[in-house]
Amino acid sequence: MKARLESGKVVKYNTIPKILKSASGETILKANTLPEFKLKQLGFHNVVTPSYDLLIQELGDIYFDSVNNEFTYPVNNLTWSETLSELKEAKIKIAKDSANQKLITTDWYVVRKQEKEIDIPAQIQTDRDAIRTACTAHENAINAKTTKSQVQSYNITY
Repeated sequence: MKARLESGKVVKYNTIPKILKSASGETILKANTLPEFKLKQLGFHNVVTPSYDLLIQELGDIYFDSVNNEFTYPVNNLTWSETLSELKEAKIKIAKDSANQKLITTDWYVVRKQEKEIDIPAQIQTDRDAIRTACTAHENAINAKTTKSQVQSYNITY
């Protein structure tokens, strides 16, 4: 992807147009076949998207980086209106909801045990216990976090 400044605004191009107007008003035919150095002379530079963590960062507005001769984006840290405690509470809810979704698939064994006194298979019981243990571990890990970014970037897997 390329971009250039046009009337003070950054305009991005997935492909270079076949016909262009230069800054002096000259019409350029077959612009899409121009070599890289000519495109740079016309103000076209590569667009570089920096890597960033979607959970705790966002990209700002595109700008021209004159040091590297490219268009890029600043990476900004996200801010949250919730308190650290509120973020922890929300993340713990996600952990518990995820655990619940895992447990739901085998809940019928528990109901059958209550209704018919049919034992829950050992592996099913082991798996259910592991899910609950993991959920408790997630809750403890989340509560141990000391910053909002740490809470937001905490990964819950079962």
